[in-house]
Parts: sequence; structure tokens; C-alpha cells
Amino acid sequence: AVNLEVMTTDLVQGRPRRLPPVEDELLYFREQEWLELFPEPIVRSTVQAQESAPPQRVRTVGDVIAVMAADQGLHRLPVADLPVVVAARMSLSFPVLISAVPLWDVDTSTPEHTAFRAAWQRWLDRRVPPAGSVGAQEVLDAVGAGLPRVQAAKTWVSDGGITSNMPLHFFDAPLPRRPSFAINLRPRRGEREAVTLPTGAQDGLTRNRSGLEDGGPRSLPAFVSAIARTMQNWVDSEQMRMPGYRDRIVSVL
Repeated sequence: AVNLEVMTTDLVQGRPRRLPPVEDELLYFREQEWLELFPEPIVRSTVQAQESAPPQRVRTVGDVIAVMAADQGLHRLPVADLPVVVAARMSLSFPVLISAVPLWDVDTSTPEHTAFRAAWQRWLDRRVPPAGSVGAQEVLDAVGAGLPRVQAAKTWVSDGGITSNMPLHFFDAPLPRRPSFAINLRPRRGEREAVTLPTGAQDGLTRNRSGLEDGGPRSLPAFVSAIARTMQNWVDSEQMRMPGYRDRIVSVL
């Protein structure tokens, strides 16, 4: 089996996101918004995916949130059935050239959400019999009776390279079945070997240099370019020097 996993950047929360999302990330999309970006058959198949459909029977607080999201006209972003073109577009939505993709997010880190989950868990403990469930309409009726409603907030995702160009952790596992390596393209400087792979504990520690020292801040285009590269790549640059990472990265000059 081949697992497609990509990085995207959440511009509202200012952080990288992994796609498909992990199961505890509550990401949704609105059909009409996506019809402006993707072909209708792609949007239709995503809407019809089993994971996107709201539950008809409610057992957990997660089911409660899914029912409320559906009541707002939102569909859950599928994990197993995310179309390749959607994942590619969210990973490669290069700013200015390709528009960002709208998603809707339920932020589970806020105190309000903690209180929301506690209130609905108490309601479920009273209403749901052991190994049973309640209907989705009962959830909406309970909201009308005063229980809190969760509100999804709109977010925008763009090019994954904004925050991470070296997601080597995609290939990590507690018990890996095979070794994994990455290729890092670097500018040639001096007479170094064209292809290098660390072979000892002290190898791979050399930091990348931008070449700005040749022209200095007096060269405005080079100065601005160095600022942009630093903002984009500093996390990857530091991570590539860490033990467990640097010995798996082949540098090609």
C-alpha cells in the first residue's frame, strides 16, 4: 500500500498541518467553497465519502461535534478517502500564484471547548445506554434546550513549504521496517564533494550558508532573498542537524 501524506500551512493559526489530518483534528470543508477550486466530480466524491457524512446515531462527544458541523453546512475532511488532487492543491497552493484553500476548524485547545466537552459528556452519560446511542436530532433538540453549541471557525491553508520543506518525520515509526533517507539540495561552494552522507557522530553538523557574505546587505535583492529563505527554512535547517536526522540526509551540491 502507498500512503499519500503531505504538509500544508495553516495561515490563520500560523503552523504546519499534516494531511490527511490525524483523527483527533477536527477539520471540515464547505461544499460551495470547494466548487470554486475543484472539479465538481472531485467535490461530490469527497462529500459522499463515508467519513464526511454526519453520524445518524450519536455515541461520543466527537459525534456531537460532527452533527453540529453538519447543521452548519460543513463536511468532515476525510482521512482515508481524501482525493489526491485535493491533498496536492492544499500542499502546493503557492502564495500569489495559486489561491489558498478554505477549511473550517474546531479548536479543541480553548477553555470554552473544554467546558463544551464536559457539558456534553454529562448529557451523554445520562442519555446513552450502555453500548447504545441516541439520534442526531436529539442533539439538536438539546442545543435548543440550552446546551452549548460548538462553532467552527474558518481557516486558510496554503503551501506546505512555507513552514516545512523537509518532513522526514513522515517516514518514522516506533518500530521502522526499513531505513529512510532524504535528499537535500544545496548550492555548491568551494571544492566539496558533490554528494555526502554523514558516517560519524561529528558529521553533518555544518550549517548551510546563503552566500550573503559575498555581497553583504549592500546587495538589496540578495539581502531580501536571504531574509525570505531564513524565515522559511530555519526550522528545517536546525532539525537537519539533530541526531537521528542528520545521519539520514544526503546532501547534493
